Amino acid sequence: MPLVIGEAAYRGKGIGKTVAAALIALGRSLGFDFLGVREIYSWNHASRRCFESQGFRPVEATPWGHRYAMSLTTP
Repeated sequence: MPLVIGEAAYRGKGIGKTVAAALIALGRSLGFDFLGVREIYSWNHASRRCFESQGFRPVEATPWGHRYAMSLTTP
């Protein structure tokens, strides 16, 4: 579930949270058990905060950060 806000002028406006919430809702409506993010870099504090605020948690270390996942079957 990659999510990139490339243009600096659009960062920090809640776009990432809105998109992540919509993808979570879509995953639930499709009956997915979990969603995952391949990697969030350790230095990318904004991305980590965005995904963690939506319920994602780090599940595995990678060379540059962590994989993140969230269960869609528990509240």
